[in-house]
Amino acid sequence: MYQKVSWKYKMVAFAIAALFASTAIAQQSLDSSYVSGKSVPLPTIRINVGITDIFSDVKLLSGPSPFTQLGYQLSISQPVTRFIHVSLDLFAGSVLGEETRGTTNINFRSTLFSQFLLVDYNLFPLLKPKENGRQLFRPFIGFGIGMTSFRSKGDLKDENGKAYQFWSDGTIRAEAEGSIDPSESTLLQRDFTYETDLRAANLDGFKNYYPLCFSIPFRVGFEFQITKHVGVNASAAYVLNFTDLIDNVSENSVGQRQGTSGNDNHIYGSVGLSFFLGSSKPKPKSVEPIIAVANTPADLNSSESTTEEGTKETEATQAGNNTQSPNDENLVVSQSKSESDNPVARDSETTAEASSEDQSLKPFEAEPSQAELPSLRSVDEIKNAPPKETGNFHWADLDKNGSITPNEVLYFIDLLFEGTSEHNVEDIQQLIDYYFEQE
Repeated sequence: MYQKVSWKYKMVAFAIAALFASTAIAQQSLDSSYVSGKSVPLPTIRINVGITDIFSDVKLLSGPSPFTQLGYQLSISQPVTRFIHVSLDLFAGSVLGEETRGTTNINFRSTLFSQFLLVDYNLFPLLKPKENGRQLFRPFIGFGIGMTSFRSKGDLKDENGKAYQFWSDGTIRAEAEGSIDPSESTLLQRDFTYETDLRAANLDGFKNYYPLCFSIPFRVGFEFQITKHVGVNASAAYVLNFTDLIDNVSENSVGQRQGTSGNDNHIYGSVGLSFFLGSSKPKPKSVEPIIAVANTPADLNSSESTTEEGTKETEATQAGNNTQSPNDENLVVSQSKSESDNPVARDSETTAEASSEDQSLKPFEAEPSQAELPSLRSVDEIKNAPPKETGNFHWADLDKNGSITPNEVLYFIDLLFEGTSEHNVEDIQQLIDYYFEQE
């Protein structure tokens, strides 16, 4: 007995260590998303209800309906990568067994409570997304680890506390068969109320066995997104339980109660609602850009390089430049805090830029040329715009929630001006045009 308890404690310790390791890996992946300045997807919450069944030594051959074996599940699923999700599942349910062997009736109702950490693989690569970039139908497969606690009870007495005695003629009486004349015996009816704690009853001499086991669930399912934040899902799970006592019967039971070797595994099929929480805003970078709006290349130089004392003079220069170039398009330019906070450097830069028109384009030598820069909206206009459907720009939907947010548009604009964008000027221009043209 001591070795069995020791083995179970080792399995519990292993499960806890694996849970912490998986959580740490997921957190590290999310942290890297924050460092890169991208939006971090928030969890999906699923609430399910379904039917449970158990593969044990005692079959449900009579008595309650199999559909009374209900189970309830709460799942919190966090994307780690585009195709891998880590889920924490809490499950509560019950399983039943009812079998008569000769004159021995064996019945049980066991309540289960499980805590699982699962890794799901989204079959996204096998299915093409819709033209707007959204994948409404999302099949997945997964497996995990966890612990299951159980409590088994039996219907051994009627509502008046009289123990059931099963006779060979199929009747249930209050007296043991052969101890009284049948005409003088008291007939009883099963009430199917499971009132007796089978572990405490110690029917097979197991005493107080450990009502906790290590479990490994395997599951398949799919999710269908109805709206931006709500969907439906269905899944089926087969759970390996490392115990043979969920039904309170094992190969070590006595008499007609004796079972076979093998663990008591269970399955669970369910349907439910999914709630998509969207994504968080991108975390600001370590050097936060200051975004300004200008009308011409000359405006870019003069407005960014003036000091407080020369503000009026710069405004006059801008007015003159606006008159000379009325058809120039708006531009969004990023400049680091270190440049904007150094008035000496800005004054010297202004003097150098004023000497030559070519010098005014110097800040863009490593970036798209001035003629190639797209016509962008003002920062405030982008920030105040509502999220848009993804359309054909699914590459701009960083969190894959079916819509493009202002933060995502600004993120790709920043990459363009930093010279690290994977998309060219035309791609960004088309994204902005679409962003403001659709309803």
